[in-house]
Amino acid sequence: MKIAWQNCYSLDAAEIVVFGVLGQEGAIYTGTEQAPNEIRAASAKWLYAQPLSGKSIAVQPQGGPIRKKVLDAYNIDRKEMSSFVERLALKKKIPAMLGGGHAYTLEALKGIAGAHKDFSVVYFDSRLEMVSGEGISNSSVFSDALSLHQLKMQKSACAGCRAFRESELEKAKKQKLLVIPAVEVEQEGVKKTFRKIKKRVGKKVYLSFDIGCIDPSSAPGVSEPVPAGLTANQALSLAKMVAANGIVGFDIVEVNPLLDRSGITASLAAKILSEIIAGIR
Repeated sequence: MKIAWQNCYSLDAAEIVVFGVLGQEGAIYTGTEQAPNEIRAASAKWLYAQPLSGKSIAVQPQGGPIRKKVLDAYNIDRKEMSSFVERLALKKKIPAMLGGGHAYTLEALKGIAGAHKDFSVVYFDSRLEMVSGEGISNSSVFSDALSLHQLKMQKSACAGCRAFRESELEKAKKQKLLVIPAVEVEQEGVKKTFRKIKKRVGKKVYLSFDIGCIDPSSAPGVSEPVPAGLTANQALSLAKMVAANGIVGFDIVEVNPLLDRSGITASLAAKILSEIIAGIR
């Protein structure tokens, strides 16, 4: 099964290449390895049949018709991720990873670093993921990413966070990372929040979307839910704005189908995927 919004069947012609990573390395709980295929299956809910032609057409996102050529390259092995992302980025294509654990974002960032001399990251998460010394871990992905000199953390941002370790806050401050807690988004609104992000980052941005940034009432299918998160519309709106401002790649991670209720988290992830794709200019 492919994502509903695939409109291209050639890697050479594609402008956005979606792919899944099935592993769960770095995750505490099992289940995230099922996410890519569950998100694809959820996207099928956005298809409607045309009886006369016998074809199925995808419902368009709120952001308008998808103009870019989108290919679903299906699933790849984690060990191939960095080189695969690098090849896509060198060809000016936008890699779009469906995870899987957030730890796999590090492999995608390595690939982006191989194609760009400098870039920023905007990530949506309930945590800062800047714990040190834990090896391959969801908790240390952005701490480990500091070894990539191409990644400019002082021009990067984290939004939706609300569970910190003191050492992470100290490291974020030292790296001059823009930290926007979920409560701040609620107080200041989406437009003001995006203006802060836009002022900080450039046009070469890797967007990493951990579904756990959203409040568990709307996205229960995550391994470590943290209350008082972003609303689905806040997160979706911000992600669309970041995508429209200019991105070189993105991912949607940490959906755990084993902990989901009626597939609503996978369905939300599919919706966010379509809106990010539609937002890319």
